[in-house]
Amino acid sequence: MPVARVLVPTLSTAQSFGVLKCHAYTDHLRGGSGHLQHINAWIRKRPAQWISGVVLAQDPIEGTSASTINITYTSGVVTQLHDQIMPAFDSTVDPIFVVNDPDAAYTIINGINTTDITEDSEGAAIGNKYHTVVLFGVASQEGKDCQ
Repeated sequence: MPVARVLVPTLSTAQSFGVLKCHAYTDHLRGGSGHLQHINAWIRKRPAQWISGVVLAQDPIEGTSASTINITYTSGVVTQLHDQIMPAFDSTVDPIFVVNDPDAAYTIINGINTTDITEDSEGAAIGNKYHTVVLFGVASQEGKDCQ
């Protein structure tokens, strides 16, 4: 049952203008539009947070020339609403999905190289220019759903 705290200077003022402040204390823990549902939805709209682990490494190390750069990271913990285990990743055995490949979205490659990534997302040749690569992962309670 709602409880209200009301600030009323005088009864005649309240009758003429209404109360100056009314703060209802309600318990919305149950029902489809309660506070818990709102808090849960708000949290789900936020990006995940890193807790520990997920240490990134590349082979070869930065500044070394190679035809393919292999990416690895260790297992770790990330959280959104619940803590999740982010599994370890190794591009020599785990696929990399090139989301914005101009010819075929989600092209699968192993390692980052000039043979598999020759164009930017708009189809322009990369050539001898630098190119930014963004790595992201998905952690879930089910290991098969972690990408």
